Amino acid sequence: MSAIQAQISENILQAEDGLDQYLTFMLADEEYGVD
Repeated sequence: MSAIQAQISENILQAEDGLDQYLTFMLADEEYGVD
């Protein structure tokens, strides 16, 4: 998970879209159990 978190952090630094993608991923993880 740490590798994913590192990539997400980089995305957030690059653009606000990074945060949106992170939130979308977390919602998918909650609903569908995406690993």
